[in-house]
Amino acid sequence: MPIIPNPNCAIIYKTDGHVVIGSNLSVVFDNFNRNCVQAFFERTGCAFDNTTTKPCLTLRRNESFSLEEYDLSIDADRVEVTASCENGIILALTTLYQLINEDGRINGCHIHEKPRYSHRGLSLDCVRHFFRIAEVKRIVEQMALVKMNVLHWHLTNDQGWRIESKRYPKLTRQHGNDFYSHDEIKELIDYAAVRGVEVIPEIEMPGHSTGLLAAYPEYSCSGQERKLAGYGGIYPIILCGGNEHTYELISNLLDEICPLFPSTRLHIGGDEAPKKEWRNCPCCQQKIKENGLKNEVELQGYFSNRISGMLDKHGKTAICWNDSLEAANLHSDIIAQFWSVQYASSLKPFIRKGGKFYYSDMFSCYLDYPHAMSPLKRVYAETPVIEDTDYSDSTALLGIEACLWAEHIKTESRLEEQLFPRLYAIAETAWSIERDYNDFTERLTDFVKKYHPADMNITPDEGWNPQGQVRQQEAFEYMKTVSSSIPEEVYADTMEAAAPNPLFQKKFMTCFFEPEDAPLLMKMKEG
Repeated sequence: MPIIPNPNCAIIYKTDGHVVIGSNLSVVFDNFNRNCVQAFFERTGCAFDNTTTKPCLTLRRNESFSLEEYDLSIDADRVEVTASCENGIILALTTLYQLINEDGRINGCHIHEKPRYSHRGLSLDCVRHFFRIAEVKRIVEQMALVKMNVLHWHLTNDQGWRIESKRYPKLTRQHGNDFYSHDEIKELIDYAAVRGVEVIPEIEMPGHSTGLLAAYPEYSCSGQERKLAGYGGIYPIILCGGNEHTYELISNLLDEICPLFPSTRLHIGGDEAPKKEWRNCPCCQQKIKENGLKNEVELQGYFSNRISGMLDKHGKTAICWNDSLEAANLHSDIIAQFWSVQYASSLKPFIRKGGKFYYSDMFSCYLDYPHAMSPLKRVYAETPVIEDTDYSDSTALLGIEACLWAEHIKTESRLEEQLFPRLYAIAETAWSIERDYNDFTERLTDFVKKYHPADMNITPDEGWNPQGQVRQQEAFEYMKTVSSSIPEEVYADTMEAAAPNPLFQKKFMTCFFEPEDAPLLMKMKEG
């Protein structure tokens, strides 16, 4: 059967007994919430019918199981699922769905497994380009089918503020700023919950905050009027870290945003925050002095710690990109998200303090890059190795998350081509202990035919791992698009802020390009 991700156990097939999933199914719940079977019923078209005993789905609770561990047993006209909570039931029924033959028959078998990592996510940028809630739901369904359990929803950046705010209405009244209403957010969260997917919002701060500052410029150091960014890049004007009114604003925003999201986590960004204004800001310099901070980097640590404290009051843990780890005073109860080798050296000290992290290395987990630069085979084979340390079995590693940034992705069809099938590869990387690329692609071919919607784009198999001139052309066209889409002044600010170190430059060259690309890269640099 084309099961993705590959189960973490041997499937024990039985010589007799099967179940036929038709139009009706009886269910014994054992005090589980009925919503845990909703996605399965939607996918199969079944209806509840507890007046019949065949076929019967029995759910059993076993408190000794871990959160996502499940036991699935199929016999004659009977399916039994054991789990400790609703998420285990949802995962078992997702496997059950993939076991259904074309005639609705499920052969007798037994599966008992749990995931390798507890966090199996996708970070989806809906700011740089806005995607309808219906499209986000379609992506969530495909995530859930391969047992991914986190949608990290990137909702604010330099190009807009995508959450309806009743307290600060100017945030969503800016020109061209499409946004999600509170009702749409609830609709997505409810849809995701019955599929075992947690929705974690990201509210970028203190950098990538033009979407806020364009509406309320008084919260930057200079108070300078801003416009929404029309391009990608790193912008030098950020939230003022020294002004107490900034913290009041953020507290008020979190009071409005946190109740919308049941998740116990909230991402506060923390990446690519230039400190030029902070160095010249009397308020920021006074804040550094008052709190005995060493510099502006530690001011960001102070900033992040204060926001983390605000989230504590809402029962939520803060998540930051690994840029934030440069601040030695960052609290270790904040979760880090590793994306860039540029800041790799600060990870080990953070872990020694008890810090935890997610792995999202840009060279294998960023799905906005074309397949020529991040081919399916490399995405699938990725292991969480950072500075020659393999964290695969480290207790500090909570899981793996793919990311898609939408600066250069303007349409839903393009979005889907970038996500699929690489998202299916990430799902198996995060779930399965034993992996084999050839076996995966065989299952993937069958999986796509059976479970990938016909009206949802996917990169065809000849484009999964481009070679030769096709690879080179695709990669260089992408690089030209990136460089030509940003005005010179934005590009200059971005390069000054990014300041790629030798380790980053080396990995960029060796991961994204081949030795024969050197002349073309040199020509592009000179041009």
